[in-house]
Amino acid sequence: MRVFLDGITVFLLVAVLGASVYTIFIKLTAPDIVVAGDMPRPVAVGVRPGDTLWSIAIEFYPKINTSEAVYMIRQANPGVEPGNLQIGQRLILPEVE
Repeated sequence: MRVFLDGITVFLLVAVLGASVYTIFIKLTAPDIVVAGDMPRPVAVGVRPGDTLWSIAIEFYPKINTSEAVYMIRQANPGVEPGNLQIGQRLILPEVE
């Protein structure tokens, strides 16, 4: 049996069921509890007032030596002047294995 749906019918089905399907999908795939250690580290971060490479390294790389983390951030951002960070400036944060 072949079923034909015109554009309006499809639109109404999506409008009526779309939110329900989306809600079910989110509830089934999203964890109820997120532990801070499980949070993914952002690929880039915006510089906030008072930020330094040192403070960013401490915040995003708490398990490694801070001077090594600063070095890695500097290597990933070759045009950045550490003493002249600008509020809102984007810094790439390299992956650590």
